[in-house]
Amino acid sequence: MECVLGDVYALPAPIARLCTFLDPANTPRRSKVGAKSHPAYVCDSCARDVSIPLATRGKKELKSLTQMDEPRPRPSKSIAIAQAASLCIATLAFYLLLCILLSYSVLDLISPHPQVNGLHGNWGKESSVSSDSANGRTGAESPITGGPFISHFKQAGAIPDSRQPWDPRTPSGARVLTLLSAQRFPSPSPSSNSTAGRPGMNPPATPQWPPAKFIQSKPKTLQTPIPLDQLSGLAHLQTIPGQWNPNSQDFQMSPLPSIQSRTFLENNSWDTVELKNKNIQRREWIIRAFSHSWEGYKKTAWGFDQTRPLSGRGQNAFSGWGANIIDNLDTLLMMNMTLEYNYARTHVRALDWSSPSFARPVYNISTGEIKNSYANINVLESGARYLGALLSAYDLSGDKLMLSKADELAQWLLPAFNTKTGVPVANYDLGTNPNEGSSGETYLSEASSLLLEFTRLAQITGKAQYFNAVDRAARYLQGQSWNSTSRLGNLLPQKIRPDQPTQIMGFYTLDAKSSGYYENLVKEALLLRGNSKGYQEAYSHSVDSIFQYLAENIKIDNQGTQLSIIGEAYSVPGKAGYIPKINQQSCSAGAMIGLGARLLQKDMPLNFAQNQTDACLWVHETSPAGLGPDEITIINYEGSGHEVNSTPMNEISNPSHLNRPNTIESIFYMWRLTGNREWQERGWRLFSKWAEASITDFGFAEIGDVTDDITDDSNKYDGYTGTLSTESLKYFFLLFSDPETISLDEYVFNVASHPLKIPGSKNSQVTNWQDPQDSQVAFLNPPMANVLASKYKGQQKPSSVDPQGSGTNIQQWSRTVTDDPKSPVSESVTRSGSGS
Repeated sequence: MECVLGDVYALPAPIARLCTFLDPANTPRRSKVGAKSHPAYVCDSCARDVSIPLATRGKKELKSLTQMDEPRPRPSKSIAIAQAASLCIATLAFYLLLCILLSYSVLDLISPHPQVNGLHGNWGKESSVSSDSANGRTGAESPITGGPFISHFKQAGAIPDSRQPWDPRTPSGARVLTLLSAQRFPSPSPSSNSTAGRPGMNPPATPQWPPAKFIQSKPKTLQTPIPLDQLSGLAHLQTIPGQWNPNSQDFQMSPLPSIQSRTFLENNSWDTVELKNKNIQRREWIIRAFSHSWEGYKKTAWGFDQTRPLSGRGQNAFSGWGANIIDNLDTLLMMNMTLEYNYARTHVRALDWSSPSFARPVYNISTGEIKNSYANINVLESGARYLGALLSAYDLSGDKLMLSKADELAQWLLPAFNTKTGVPVANYDLGTNPNEGSSGETYLSEASSLLLEFTRLAQITGKAQYFNAVDRAARYLQGQSWNSTSRLGNLLPQKIRPDQPTQIMGFYTLDAKSSGYYENLVKEALLLRGNSKGYQEAYSHSVDSIFQYLAENIKIDNQGTQLSIIGEAYSVPGKAGYIPKINQQSCSAGAMIGLGARLLQKDMPLNFAQNQTDACLWVHETSPAGLGPDEITIINYEGSGHEVNSTPMNEISNPSHLNRPNTIESIFYMWRLTGNREWQERGWRLFSKWAEASITDFGFAEIGDVTDDITDDSNKYDGYTGTLSTESLKYFFLLFSDPETISLDEYVFNVASHPLKIPGSKNSQVTNWQDPQDSQVAFLNPPMANVLASKYKGQQKPSSVDPQGSGTNIQQWSRTVTDDPKSPVSESVTRSGSGS
């Protein structure tokens, strides 16, 4: 008999399931061959392996097996005749069905699809619903029930020792122990001055500044931000009540539900001397890992957005404002690296927000035009990374420079919200005024940009225009205009056109392009202390739809292993379906859902949040290398609650490990929300595996393929590492810190992992920071001639000159123009001004 299941890759999933039904003899059985490493299954008809072990996921070849569980008895002649007849009938039925399906596919291509609303169905299966969908009711029940947290913790390996996590007898273990040794990064002595903090290895190199006479003057549009009274779509919003302002009578300092586990407050025995010492040891390793990354950047790429981890070359990827410096301001304060913070401070002081230090092509999706924009920035990245980091540093230290620079940046970003709908332009040309024009096509996370950051800035400064701008955009996204029969409940698709709210179609996910919107809803409710009920209600409705359309409890083998996942749904007119997958970008959903469960005071979402975080860890813990791929897809999926008749397989959709912070973020939240020590242990194991695999001479690199040797530098990317030290290591550090350090009852983290203080929370500033002595950092300041040329060239010079905002050396080089290719200026631009 020909093996049908063996060709499962060549057939659509519904046909593969039908083949199994037509011939039950093809139902896979557990094979002894794969029992020790990973479940493997064989077809009874031909003894071929029809599952893909985790170690070889992504390779679609089906291995032939020579062993069987038991010999099959030879059938009698009459039975053989009956089987042959059954086979003929089944074959004819199969080909008839195939013809019907193919004819429907052809009709789909040549005729429009009827309007239907998608049910939470099988992978790739089209669905239709009753007319209830027109009223926003789908008739589908959520597949998620209020089951308990089921951990797969005990199925993984041993926990690395906290004193020496790596084996010095292996090359990779010896390397990481050397690079993260206490000799390279000693801890401060108990008798040392606490305000000096943890010492770095060396100061940044003295900057090379361009000759002042070659610095080009700015265009008039970039000399000052657009005044508020010229932003007609925003100026009229100033009458909104002060429910956002802690100093207003409209702001009620109402109590919030307890977010962190009561275990930390009610049980004095939760922490012992032994456990404290273990956490101190682990925290030291994490601080050294951060220091290793920071020193590599400081030595090779100071002022650039980041350093390439293999070659040690500077790279600009986020407007060229020095993302790695600003993104790490709060981490430096948390880790008591005071002098390093003061070095970073000089960079912040010099920054000129109107001068992104590189031009990049910008594609206009409406006109098809491609242009080079000198001052084009991404509003989401600028708000989350830069503005969020500055506000976080202010909330932690009280450093007024950070607040001043945050307000300065916000003035440049505010005009992006002056659109017809209030939804910001995603990629914005600084100094231009949209004049209530179109927002253009945008990702959902970009549409909710700056909600937390502008709200917090308004709370600190009392400037209503910041809150009013983002509140207007949020209310539009939550409004009744978004009405379409292809919309999935209260969710919005990954990509939207705010000016065309009835045209809703596409993919629905919780990846980075979408999750920020839902995450901002629950955190804005906390930041406003419930003064605007609309955010809590919008989040509650959204999470109900997440459970209905994206969440799934799925069996992955016949041994009872079940995972809770956040998959991907799609809905377009006429078609809807569901793709079960575990994407590392979606693994921060556990943090969001767990936080929302505490706000809404519901147990079921918290249990699911733990189970979904467990599933994301399962991907790592069942991988032979201890680090999982960026994405796996469950194929042969049969839906919620079904028996596994056609064996699910785990196919690697993306074999890379990209150092994403999402899983460790959710681990940190689960620890703070539940007080369950399991999360600390699993987080420590993940850190140990990751550090050993990713470390390089200049930091940590992303891994190209986790199915190859993950410690080999040839299997690593010499590129983007943006979220590594700024997010991942921050969460690892806080996982082993005292729970009152950046308590979730006092702070909300924005989408770039910067903590912002909730009004009315107790003072949690890092009080051991002091203003620096000028002598410490003077060598990093620009020459006065450069300050005058950079800030005031082409303008009237003031009587007194402030170096703030005159531009970093990299920004000044990017504005340097000379016609002589042999001049020292040209050579210096090549040497010091190139970033990629």
